Amino acid sequence: YIFPGTHSKHILVKNECAVSFKTFMTGEVFALLSDHSILKSAMHQGEFADYTASFIEGVNRSGDQNLLNQFFTIRANELFSLRSKEENYYFLSGLLIGYELAALENAAGPGIYLCAGGKILELYKTALLVMGHEDKTRTFSTQRSDVAVAVGQYRIYQNHH
Repeated sequence: YIFPGTHSKHILVKNECAVSFKTFMTGEVFALLSDHSILKSAMHQGEFADYTASFIEGVNRSGDQNLLNQFFTIRANELFSLRSKEENYYFLSGLLIGYELAALENAAGPGIYLCAGGKILELYKTALLVMGHEDKTRTFSTQRSDVAVAVGQYRIYQNHH
């Protein structure tokens, strides 16, 4: 199960039992780089549909080289007018989400359950498609995921009181 967000969560479930829980600071790192770093002036959010190719390139390049070096290519793109600010924005997004989802290569079993809604759902679904996981990916709406979390927390509470 993948719960994208500021701190994206991956929960590996086997035989109806959570056996692994990992948190990734994907959203927070994106916010830090796009809002509070030298890269801030090189990026601007546009409509995803217009910049999907840049996002896909970021996903594809997320495992190519050192991630820190990849970040600097965004700065170079601005300095040499190689990409628009919107292209840089979605390239960085693809780079980070692709890097996060690379952790699935060894852990993903027969199914990936993506629990999200809105734009973040579209980004993660696109990345999973690019990485070859489309056939085994299922999605749950944010509302359905929120209900499942509440029920799970209530069950934990019941078991400990």
